Amino acid sequence: IGVLEDRRNIKFLFETFAEVCAKNAQTRLVMIGKGKPDYVKSCFDYADSLNITDKIIYANALPQNELKQIYEICDVFVFPTKFEIFGMVLLEAMAFGMSVVSSHNGGSSTLIIDDKYGTIVTDFDKTKWSEAICAYLDDDDLRSSIRKEASERILNEFTWDKISEKILNEFRF
Repeated sequence: IGVLEDRRNIKFLFETFAEVCAKNAQTRLVMIGKGKPDYVKSCFDYADSLNITDKIIYANALPQNELKQIYEICDVFVFPTKFEIFGMVLLEAMAFGMSVVSSHNGGSSTLIIDDKYGTIVTDFDKTKWSEAICAYLDDDDLRSSIRKEASERILNEFTWDKISEKILNEFRF
């Protein structure tokens, strides 16, 4: 969910997804986001070359109030961004109870601690990524546990109310 651009590593996501599909043919990739037409076309041409286009559900936009439903029906949120200052979409996914597999970036290093609230994969090795994704897809108990813990962490520590309370406490004498 978000802008489709090179830093979001879409072609790597497709390579990883192809490996996941080889292990679990029923898996689908849901993607929502706009990008420069030439870049988006090149990504989907690449998906064609990997024979996964028919397994990708894509919309260039959805109303904000419908995103909750997308998060609720999906099993894993995958965020292979090359760099990100924070990544509000990661926080949002966790708040809605998603199991998360992410690259190491500002948001993931703040939100995911020791694989307790999701998984951080430190390099862009598609086999490591597909193994992390399949670990959640193949283990309902693990996925359920992570979803609950991630959601609780965000709701207890990262809502605007909680953040403003922390800031105010810092300025109190």
